[in-house]
Amino acid sequence: MKRGLKILGIIALIFVVAVAALYIWMTIDQRSKVSQLVFEEIDMSRVTDGTYMGTASTGIVSVEAQVTVKEHKIASIELLKHDNGMGSKAEVILDEMVKSNTYEVDAVSGATGSSQTIKSAVCDALLKGVGSK
Repeated sequence: MKRGLKILGIIALIFVVAVAALYIWMTIDQRSKVSQLVFEEIDMSRVTDGTYMGTASTGIVSVEAQVTVKEHKIASIELLKHDNGMGSKAEVILDEMVKSNTYEVDAVSGATGSSQTIKSAVCDALLKGVGSK
């Protein structure tokens, strides 16, 4: 009986160590991918009125955004897809982007990966409207 409990304890310890290692690896990988997201300076006076689609992904977080521009201002942003793990609270930055007329807003604490991915998708959409007719 004692031997069985000892083996069970060892198996449980190995499982905990494996889960911790996986979590650490995923965190490091996510941070690396977030640092590779594309952000370009956008002059809104050059963005033509219209609706544009943008995407961004870091593996764990994936975003498809639809951005509508009217009179060189962001009129609305709709997330068509936001696979986010636990980063759904980052979606509050959409209102701030519309209000500020830029994707360059502060990330939501605790949802930095999702915030940055959303911002990159919006940037991607706006870039498609630069100089388009």
